[in-house]
Amino acid sequence: MKFLKSLVILVVQLCVLVSGQCPNGFELNDNSCYKVSALEASWIEAKSFCRLLGSELLVIETATEEAIVEGLLTKLHGSHIDEDYWASGADIARENDWRWMTSDGVSFRMNYTHWGAGQPDNGGGNSNCLVIHFHGVRTIWNDTLCSQLHSFICEARAQEQEVIVG
Repeated sequence: MKFLKSLVILVVQLCVLVSGQCPNGFELNDNSCYKVSALEASWIEAKSFCRLLGSELLVIETATEEAIVEGLLTKLHGSHIDEDYWASGADIARENDWRWMTSDGVSFRMNYTHWGAGQPDNGGGNSNCLVIHFHGVRTIWNDTLCSQLHSFICEARAQEQEVIVG
């Protein structure tokens, strides 16, 4: 009995905890890691930069995730800024078929959107990339030219890391 009790204590002391870890410079929120970049780049340059950091250009899949992004931007800027940020949405392959585009060539349909009034409007006939417009503490989506220069947000999935306690 004493052996069994000692074994149980040893197992508890060597218990393995799993916690989310983000790449350096990213902030953990829920199961995702975000990095807001002040650099200005075209949409494709922003995608490439995020890829170099081991992440993807932002994908917003739910209203809850958009609220997280709004919170990050509010914490960064307060409520006194109008700023556009690239996200990975585009209708490059087929007009008005808005999809999230990953760096490895995979795309998937947007199930959640938050377009501004009258958007997307393909202004100028060539607005094929998605920007998240941050105003005050809220965001709204707009389509714009992919060659324009904007700040951007990178996103990575939190990695599980084993931590041995004992």
